[in-house]
Amino acid sequence: YQRRVHGAAVVESVGKTGRLLVSHEEQMTGGFAAEIITSITADCFLSLEAPPVRVCGLDTPFPLIHEPFYVPNEHKVFQAIRDTMQF
Repeated sequence: YQRRVHGAAVVESVGKTGRLLVSHEEQMTGGFAAEIITSITADCFLSLEAPPVRVCGLDTPFPLIHEPFYVPNEHKVFQAIRDTMQF
């Protein structure tokens, strides 16, 4: 994430929607999404109508055979979108 390059577009989107959802395949704790949410929230906290949401991998090691259960998928993202919209 480079704040100078993408930050303005994300801040504009949060201003329009009042919501922020960040997804990545890494673990949730200490992951990339936390850094993005922190940076964007600092710029547009008062525009948020719902808490920022992270859809990430699980906070546990996993064997590659279980990767489909570990990484975010369209169902997890869709559920997070629904939860955020109903907040």
